[in-house]
This record gives sequence, structure tokens and C-alpha cells, in this order.
Amino acid sequence: MKKRVAILFGLICAMVIGLCACGGGGNSGGNSGGGGGGKTATVDVGEFTVEAPSSWYVVEQTDMFGEKDAEGNYPKRTDAIGFIIGGKSELDAFSKPTVYVYYYDNISAAEEASTSKSWSFGEVTDMDPVTIDGKECVIFEEKQESILSEGEYYVYQYVFCPATDSSCFQITVPVDMAGDGGVTIDDADVQAVIASLKVNE
Repeated sequence: MKKRVAILFGLICAMVIGLCACGGGGNSGGNSGGGGGGKTATVDVGEFTVEAPSSWYVVEQTDMFGEKDAEGNYPKRTDAIGFIIGGKSELDAFSKPTVYVYYYDNISAAEEASTSKSWSFGEVTDMDPVTIDGKECVIFEEKQESILSEGEYYVYQYVFCPATDSSCFQITVPVDMAGDGGVTIDDADVQAVIASLKVNE
């Protein structure tokens, strides 16, 4: 139990620090709507690019293990990005669904899924693979009990899609945020974002 609380506390602290340290996001607008037919914007993360709905607020991720600059800021991560669905500021991450995308070099989707499972501390359920843009994606769902409210749970889908023959993307999709709503892998916008992921040459 202590390990679980420590991990959850660490994740919450990392998210808060990341939000405060980031240089701000990009997009504002209405709700996602799940239609997949609205305007999109290209986000160049560094190691990859992604097309995101304009109503998804971009949250740059910071490397808290990197060397700080002269102003005391951690460097921007080039292998990860966050999006707040229907968000207008970083603070919306605490009340709206937030999708995270990570790029892993030199590991397959199945291997990264297995590695991620070994770090899980919730109730894990394997899901059927989903083919997106011709690529078979491995998925598992994790149900985590909230440490703040007894009896409330957070549910996430972790989607692992091939990027190249030797690399993959992980997309964290918030299904149930204990009353704050969520999305699933079946959402048209989520699938469009996954399909748009491209590794920079």
C-alpha cells in the first residue's frame, strides 16, 4: 500500500511540476465532440509530429532529469506531448481528459506494453488489438483506485502502436477520471490523432 501511495504521489507531483514548468500550450476552442472532422494543427514535438484537433490544448512535457537552463527551467521533452481535450489552459488538466503521447525508440509495441504492465499498480485488463491506419495496436486497460476519494477509480487505456520496425508510440487515454469525464480508443478524434503520428527523419 505504501509503495502504491508513493507512486501515485510521485505521478501527481510530476504532473503538477510539468504543468507549471511548461511553456504553455497552443490551442483553444470548443469541445472535441468526437467527430474527427474539425480543424487540426500540426504539433512538432521533436522526435515526431502529430495532427491534433484545434480544440485540444497542447501541453509541452519537461525533462525533469535534464539540465536546467540559466533561468532554472528544465528542458522540453522531444519524445512526449500532452493534450487537454477542450482545454484552454494548463489548469484544465485537473478537470478535463488529458491524452499523453510518448515515443519509444528501439522497442516494439508489444515489448513496451509488457514493460508498462510490469510497472502497473492497478487492476489490468487486456483488450483486443485495434488496427489504426493499417497498424495493429496493443491495448490494456488499468483501473486505479483514487488515493484522494475512497471508492472512486480512475480508468486508463494504454495504447501501443508501431512507429517503425524498431520503435513505437504509447498513447494514454483517460476513460474515466472519477467524475471528470473521459474518452476511449473508439473516439474518432483519438484514432485520428494516433493515425497522424509520424516519426521525424
